[in-house]
Amino acid sequence: ENLDWGPEQDRKTWLVLDSVLKQEQPDLIILSGDQLTANNCKENATAYYQMLGEFLSNYNTPWATIFGNHDDLGFVNPDTGKESPDAKYSRRDLMEIDQSFPLSLSQSGPDNVFGTSNYVLDILDDDDENTDASTLAAQILLLDSGGGALPEVIDESHLKWLQEYSHSHIPAVAFQHIPTLGHAYSQLECTGMDGDHGMAPLESDAGIVQALVEAKRYLFLAVGHNHGNDYCCPYHQPSSSGNNATATIMDETPQEEHAFHLCFGRHSGYGGYGKWERGARVYELKRRQQQQEGDESKDNNKIQWKSWVRLESGEIIDQV
Repeated sequence: ENLDWGPEQDRKTWLVLDSVLKQEQPDLIILSGDQLTANNCKENATAYYQMLGEFLSNYNTPWATIFGNHDDLGFVNPDTGKESPDAKYSRRDLMEIDQSFPLSLSQSGPDNVFGTSNYVLDILDDDDENTDASTLAAQILLLDSGGGALPEVIDESHLKWLQEYSHSHIPAVAFQHIPTLGHAYSQLECTGMDGDHGMAPLESDAGIVQALVEAKRYLFLAVGHNHGNDYCCPYHQPSSSGNNATATIMDETPQEEHAFHLCFGRHSGYGGYGKWERGARVYELKRRQQQQEGDESKDNNKIQWKSWVRLESGEIIDQV
């Protein structure tokens, strides 16, 4: 039996999640992709999503799912190394399993947007003393960056869809599985581990980082994918250099107090490569104290946020 990808690794993964969830007691769990290594599942891929939903339901905490590049890969025969030509299930099949649980907030997005797990969640503030009803305090944008049965891309359909929310002044955060070129590590400015000593970015990202920055309401774009990375970096506008200008983190530019950030999560599961201690990156959003009247220069300033990594051992590291 190959214990690198077997039931023992699943058991250890449940222990990681149990440790982190009990210590943090979050209000929401984001499953940020590669919940499943489908290329090693010959028959029961959807059954694993059923197991995951049953496990998470024990914590009475809602969750939201996006897909990664392994969730719907075809089965790869370990003897021949060949992938099955026919997909045994689709992203929508997995989403239906996920959505069957009462605590799931996951959604299948619009048909005209690339991928499946593209949707927006509202965060309501019911502590506003000035109103009897809950008010919209922030939003969570979840994007399907493809992979597996799909190309690894964020494309123009995502950007067009985002335009539907361009009028909003509500602070927001964003999650997708595969990083962009802008998620490159900078030793001078990034906080956290660069265990992969690099990253595997999208084939094409359609300028998603710049689109989020220009919206002036997003606090960060969080990704996964690279198991050894858990860092967060402030983003700075790239310098113009003709057609070669790219989204970069520029060491010589001082960090602004409310800079947009690009973050990696911490690898939580024991499936996959890497010997690093498992854990999870935690994000905390809080409403900022009332600003001066008429000060609407930065929509994302209405929310304060911070982040840290909670390890399976209980230790907290890599605070931003």
